[in-house]
Amino acid sequence: MSLELNKLVAYFSVGDSDYLCSHSYVDCGVRLSVLSKYIFGLSVFLLSISVFSLTSVAATNINSSLKDITVIRSLSGRYTVAGKNSAWNASVMRQLEVLDGKVENITGLKMPFGYRRIRVGVYDKPLGSSNITWAQGYHRPEFSQRLTIYDYMHVDVAELEVVMCGLFLNGYVFRRQLDIEVRRKGGGDLVGVKPGRVPSWLALGVARNLYSSYRAENSMQVLDMYDKGELPSVKQLLNKFGGFDQSSELNRHLCGMFVLWLSKMPEKATVFDKLFGSIARDEFLLADDFTKMIKGCSSVNELERMWVDWIYKQRRIVHGLGVTTSGMVEKFESMLVVTPVECREADGPAVNWNISFGELILSREESWISSCARKKIFSLKFMFIGRGSDLADVVDDYCDFLVALEKGKSEKRLVKLLEKAEASKSLMLKRYGEENLLE
Repeated sequence: MSLELNKLVAYFSVGDSDYLCSHSYVDCGVRLSVLSKYIFGLSVFLLSISVFSLTSVAATNINSSLKDITVIRSLSGRYTVAGKNSAWNASVMRQLEVLDGKVENITGLKMPFGYRRIRVGVYDKPLGSSNITWAQGYHRPEFSQRLTIYDYMHVDVAELEVVMCGLFLNGYVFRRQLDIEVRRKGGGDLVGVKPGRVPSWLALGVARNLYSSYRAENSMQVLDMYDKGELPSVKQLLNKFGGFDQSSELNRHLCGMFVLWLSKMPEKATVFDKLFGSIARDEFLLADDFTKMIKGCSSVNELERMWVDWIYKQRRIVHGLGVTTSGMVEKFESMLVVTPVECREADGPAVNWNISFGELILSREESWISSCARKKIFSLKFMFIGRGSDLADVVDDYCDFLVALEKGKSEKRLVKLLEKAEASKSLMLKRYGEENLLE
């Protein structure tokens, strides 16, 4: 059987008949009599005939099972995709070639592909709870990675992106393992050493930065945590990652923002290279480790300040210019109150509940109201600048109310402006509806 046929057999788990012929006999140093030699020779001859027959039958079965399978290889030689549907194969190949470039842009590092190949098998039948499996191993001299996709038409695209990113990132880790072995024992032979893998939060974080729409979702959710005073510190984040729950939407957004933060460092390639080195050494990552990776960061306190400052500055980033999404509307509605944090920042009363805009009218003569109204105007304008025109108009109506509140206008005037803003919001929601808002 040819080597290429062996590779195809490996994809679809129908067995490798060449395995029957792969074992060699070892001379045990036993002296055999002439008769014993003849008997041994005859046994070997009969065994060879049996093995040949078994091999022929297995090869026939394999050829039958592979007759409809097509195989495509990338021009770069990095990927081989096998499956019965040529269109699916091409789609998977295209996805691999697009994503590897995006991962290189995020990390700032050229992806190592010397003596490495990623092989993918695509099936139309479901496997079970998860339709994606992967494996990797070092078979001298090649670092081999395999990805199998079942029930391709119904596969979870987000899950597939995370797995693909994980495989890409594992290549960086393995490259660092080779470097470590070269320094340790003067050679790069990793026989008996299991190739490392990145933690799930890192694979997910990179996947959550593949597209601008993902980054927009991450930013909105994490900024909401910041506004509520719930943004975790780097130390808390790393502890959270230690017992990581990938199914949590909030965790997914946090992973995305944390990886984006690392990718925005002035020397991001150095940061990620050191990160992969720590993973290759199987080190448990602590906040102090990141202070050594990031240039100009001298302490954990400095690291925490950099993280919080960067999150705050994300308010300046407009994702999806001129677009209104359901997430934006949901965020907008959540901002039509004064939170306890905002109240304290305006030197207002120490309350532990949200204050509605209607309640602000009743407190219009309090000294803290003017400061509170200015801060809320800034928050609304800053958060929704450059959004869809309908949402921008509603924001303007609420800001008109807040300006009047800041200037101490009459109760009658304030009620009229608030009613106008509420009516505009209701009209916008009615006009678009949840299903018509762009995602």
